[in-house]
Parts: sequence; structure tokens; C-alpha cells
Amino acid sequence: MVEPVANIQERYVWLGKHRGSFGAPEGFAFFVWPQTVRGLIERDALAPLKARLTSEARRDLDVALATAAELERGAIIEAIKGSDRWPAVWERAA
Repeated sequence: MVEPVANIQERYVWLGKHRGSFGAPEGFAFFVWPQTVRGLIERDALAPLKARLTSEARRDLDVALATAAELERGAIIEAIKGSDRWPAVWERAA
């Protein structure tokens, strides 16, 4: 998992810098999920995708989803508590 970028061009630049030995990808697929990663897992919204994967790829996807859910949980906690990345409203400079 990587930090988000503003557009596809920035992603290609990132890929060239960090994974240049792999060459350019044939394409990207994105979708917007307006809920939490946890909700994505609980609703099994990726079942059609998982059905097309090998057992090893399904395990990899499950690990990636668990990692994403943990990162999301940490970000939510950090946002609630406030931090440098997520300053509390009362800590913001006016």
C-alpha cells in the first residue's frame, strides 16, 4: 500500500521511481468505496473478484485488506485523538 497521489500521472512517476525494474503497468483499475475498509470486508463486496483469483492471490488480497483495515483503524483513532497529521479543531491556527 502506498500513499495516495493527485492523479494517474503522479502514480506513474511514483512507480518509475520506486518500482522501475517492473516496467510500466498495462493499466490500472480503481473504484470508489464510500464506506470503511471494515465495511468492505464485512459485506464481502470483493467476492466476485476473489472468485476469479488463485488461492494464493486470495490470501494475498485478504492480507492486504486486513492491513488496510488496521491502517484505517489507526487513522480513525489518530483523527479522534488529534495529531500532527490530524490536528484537533481547537488546535488549528486561526
